Amino acid sequence: MYEDLREQITNAAKENKGIVLRQVVPQEILPVWQEFLNCLNASARDDDPDFYNPDFVKAGKKLIGLIHFWGEFNLVTSKTKGFFSNMEKYKELVTAVYDGELTDITMVMSVTDWDPSSTRHNDDADVMNLQCLGQTKWQVCQNYDGPCEEFILDPGDIIYVPKRLWHEVTAIGPRANMIFGYEANKLVDNS
Repeated sequence: MYEDLREQITNAAKENKGIVLRQVVPQEILPVWQEFLNCLNASARDDDPDFYNPDFVKAGKKLIGLIHFWGEFNLVTSKTKGFFSNMEKYKELVTAVYDGELTDITMVMSVTDWDPSSTRHNDDADVMNLQCLGQTKWQVCQNYDGPCEEFILDPGDIIYVPKRLWHEVTAIGPRANMIFGYEANKLVDNS
């Protein structure tokens, strides 16, 4: 199973496009709301410089402790260790389908669909986004102004977005995700 998924990601990377892998993480081991809330609670009181991201502050994002606000109701933190009982299993499953060096894990939680989760942007790293709770709509585009392909993620799904590929994320109601950031896929030169 994982070899097939790995091949799908490799092909998507070669074609520089996003792809959704359905139900990679079993429902019974996905995190629950309380794990996300505990992570946010601890992050609000933390000022660990290893997890401080000055780029968010430069971009005008609100910061409380280690929680970055993407909009009014989208909370983001990179300090996730110790809050999710199955984190090692998530890393194992994501790594089974992606051949690259894991650089960070970021937790994202949206409490409403009133506020867009992110504006159209691209990242400097390949992204594997695990949908944990709720649903999320992703629009993935070859260029900023171009047409987009739309994906709806359900719990257990993973979307792969190659670095520098434009994308926009919208919560469909309350949702929680984990973003696994990687150096570029070892199997494909997408620099």
